[in-house]
Amino acid sequence: MRQHWQQLNKKERYVVIGSLILAILVLSHFIFFQDDNKNAKNESVNTPVENTKEKETSRITFFHVSRPICSLAIPSDWEGRYRVRDKGEEAVFEYIDNGNSKEFFSIKKTNENNGNEILLNKNGKNYLFKLSTTIEKKETVISDFKEMIDDIETVKKSFKCF
Repeated sequence: MRQHWQQLNKKERYVVIGSLILAILVLSHFIFFQDDNKNAKNESVNTPVENTKEKETSRITFFHVSRPICSLAIPSDWEGRYRVRDKGEEAVFEYIDNGNSKEFFSIKKTNENNGNEILLNKNGKNYLFKLSTTIEKKETVISDFKEMIDDIETVKKSFKCF
């Protein structure tokens, strides 16, 4: 072994020493840190997890004709169950049921507040959020629509304009 070491030039010796140090670091990582990862995994399996995970969302924009452009974070599970009609000063969100669409809610640029409409203020501009009265919250309403109604407060809070 000593003969082989003496036959190596200075550069080759550095490569061998560096390789040994790297191998020692990798082995020590697996020896010392692997146990910590196993304990962390076991704790997460045994610990009850609260349902704090937020739903995945996609941000959609509207008011493209009349600035400012606004957006909402729409839950991914709404995909295929709604449509947006951008009417310049008003964006109407429609619920799609068996190919038929019914107004779900709307957001309108305005300075007025009218009863069941909620005034949102973004960047010094006023917007009315109005939940449709044509779709009633009854037992006969499809369960996925009920889920959408349950998400409406979160969607409303995600309203942004730029």
